[in-house]
Amino acid sequence: MNRVSAQLGCSAARVARSLDRLRELGLIARRSGRQRRYAAIDPQAAVEALVRTRWRQAVPLHGEVGDELGDEDRSLLALMAAGLKDEAIARRLGWSPRAMRRRVSALLTRLGATNRFQAGAIAARRGWP
Repeated sequence: MNRVSAQLGCSAARVARSLDRLRELGLIARRSGRQRRYAAIDPQAAVEALVRTRWRQAVPLHGEVGDELGDEDRSLLALMAAGLKDEAIARRLGWSPRAMRRRVSALLTRLGATNRFQAGAIAARRGWP
């Protein structure tokens, strides 16, 4: 692992995390034995998965039609960025906690984010508040 990380110019822990993620996606399999050895399952599938992941994370160079946030989503994003908890955000916006969680989930999906921090980073790159 250390030799591979030295060749790639990153830490062994990062290489291990990357290999674990590829294994979770089903793109590589761990061979039996004491050493951590992996084999590619399907190189084409690996490339397709990489392209799909990067495509979801891509930001248009020029805003697309319908790419803007509505006032409620802007308020939601601003309150999330301020660190408020779900219940406090729901009270401020006059929503039920369930409706608030549904709106957060929809916003994360729209942004292609898996958590609030990532959503904030993506929104900032797009120039959203």
